[in-house]
Amino acid sequence: MGIPIGKLALYCAAGGVAPHRVLPVVIDVGTNNRSLIDDPYYLGLKSPRLTGGAYTAVVDEFVAAIRNRYPKCLIQFEDFESSVAQPLLDRYRDDVLCFNDDVQGTGATVLAGALACLRQTGQAPADLRNQRVLVVGAGSAGVGVATALADGMVEIGAAPADAAAKFYIADADGLLARDGMADDEWASLVPEQRHFAKSHDVAGLKRGASLLEIVEKAKPTILLGLSTVGGLFTEDLVRAFHANCGGRPIVMPLSNPTANAECNASDAYAWTGGDVVFASGSPFDPVVLDGKTYQTSQCNNMFVFPGIGLGASLAECTVVSDAMLHAAALACSESVSDEEMARGQVFPSVNRIREVSRNVAVAVIESALEDGLVTHPKILAGADVRTFVARKSYFPAYVPIVREIYGA
Repeated sequence: MGIPIGKLALYCAAGGVAPHRVLPVVIDVGTNNRSLIDDPYYLGLKSPRLTGGAYTAVVDEFVAAIRNRYPKCLIQFEDFESSVAQPLLDRYRDDVLCFNDDVQGTGATVLAGALACLRQTGQAPADLRNQRVLVVGAGSAGVGVATALADGMVEIGAAPADAAAKFYIADADGLLARDGMADDEWASLVPEQRHFAKSHDVAGLKRGASLLEIVEKAKPTILLGLSTVGGLFTEDLVRAFHANCGGRPIVMPLSNPTANAECNASDAYAWTGGDVVFASGSPFDPVVLDGKTYQTSQCNNMFVFPGIGLGASLAECTVVSDAMLHAAALACSESVSDEEMARGQVFPSVNRIREVSRNVAVAVIESALEDGLVTHPKILAGADVRTFVARKSYFPAYVPIVREIYGA
């Protein structure tokens, strides 16, 4: 329960959603953990974990109940395991105002970071479609990030097939690729994994190719870590990535906590001689190298999801579309000031989070307006979106309990 409470605390503090308008929920579908079942203090259901249709029926009942009681409510899915996260999202996203933060929120945040990284290297947002991306981690987060970046490429004019061909996704056994993959393994992949695992246009890359082999043959320009394997980005790998990328490399080890980060900031800067754009899922201190200080940035979903929720709920949108998520990412990347860019940041300073969330919310609403997804009458009547969001945002300013009386 601490996870939804923490997320909703960020909705209030970072997004400006009033605390009496949020509700944390945990869906208990049982457990197969014998130690929990035998624990007299375990408060959850001591029955086998539901699967298949029975599992889906429970979530269906929850979604139906929430929509019946709160018809304009935004539902944020969080921490659903990989095997059900995307199928459940696909089940509801076209009919219910909802999104999955692990899949779409993480994807939009990484897209925002990638766009800001392009700014750091002197490139424009449209140059995203020219990037080659190695994603290490093939779970829901890794595939979600790849999908968000590919969708971002499509938004700026790339053909879907061309965008997908820019991605190389690796799991614990190496590259996901149809070439060299047994039929039973191919059948076990979810559709999104298959989408990126088709034959690649780089000769010799087949199922199981190592990270170093991918770097040397595909020459990716962006290296993303969503593996939860600490130290996976070795010195040899990062140096080879730097040498082969054809420019200033972008390294984003996104796993957290810090012990799970694929590499740390000091190593990334040292192994590239400071010639790297770095953002991480875990916080790292600034790095001092050869007398120069490099400010690190944390790629944290809090820069995006509170603004998405704020905008979608205030405008009473019907769904959260891919275009809305892309608009959120672009707004976040554009919220990084020139001064922050000069310090090496690719995400805004945390003390500006309310401003960032407002920018994201405005962009989300404006995107939804273009696609006819807004139902709030004031916005449809032409209200200024930024003013509307500002007026509807919650601020923790309380009336004094005791009023002082001045004068006689």
